[in-house]
Amino acid sequence: MTRRLELTMVGGAILVTAIAMTFPLVSRAAGSLPANLGDPLLNAFILGWDADRILHGFRGLWDAPFFFPRTWTLAFSEHLLGIALLVAPLQWLTGNPVLVYNVAFLGSYVLSGVGMYLLALTLWGRRDAAWIAAFAFAFAPHRFMYAAQIQLLMSGWMPIGLWALHRYFETGRRRSLVVFVIAYSLLALSNGYFLYFFAVPVVIIVVA
Repeated sequence: MTRRLELTMVGGAILVTAIAMTFPLVSRAAGSLPANLGDPLLNAFILGWDADRILHGFRGLWDAPFFFPRTWTLAFSEHLLGIALLVAPLQWLTGNPVLVYNVAFLGSYVLSGVGMYLLALTLWGRRDAAWIAAFAFAFAPHRFMYAAQIQLLMSGWMPIGLWALHRYFETGRRRSLVVFVIAYSLLALSNGYFLYFFAVPVVIIVVA
C-alpha cells in the first residue's frame, strides 16, 4: 500500500466519522452553522472577507466593515488567514461563506487525524497505534467543547509540523524543513495563540 493511499484511507475514515458525529450539519451545510451563531457567524464572515481581499491582492484586508468609522478593525479578532488561504477558491466559486465555513470545520477533523497518523506512525512504526492516535486526536473531547471556534480546531498543523521536524533531523532533507515551516506558518495564521503554544514542543525537539 502506498503512503498516499494509506493517508487517503485515514482521511476518508475520519471524514465519515466527523460527518456522522456532527449530523445533520452536512445536509444543511449551505445554510446552517455548528454550535451557535456567535463565533461561527463572525468567523464565516471573516473567511468570506479574507477571500474577497485575497482577490484584490490583500488590499484593505485589515479594514473590515466593523465599528465604522474605525479602521484596522480585523485586528480586533482572529484574521483566520491560515484557513482562508485554503478555502478561498470555494468562496470564489460559491459565494457562500456559510458553506465555506462548514467545509473548513469538517476539514479540520481530517487535518487533525491525518496529521496525528503521520506523526504516530513515524514515532512508533505501528499502523494500529497510528490509527488509534489519529482518532483519539481528531475526536478529543476539547474539540467538541470549542466547536464554535474554528481557529482552535486547526491544531492538526501541530502533528504535521512535528512529523516534518522529526523527518528533517532524521534525514537532513530540506524538503522536510520546508514542510515544517509551512505547517507552522499556517498554524500561526489560523490562531495567534498557537504561534506561541507550539513553540514549546518545537524548542524541546530542537534542543533535545
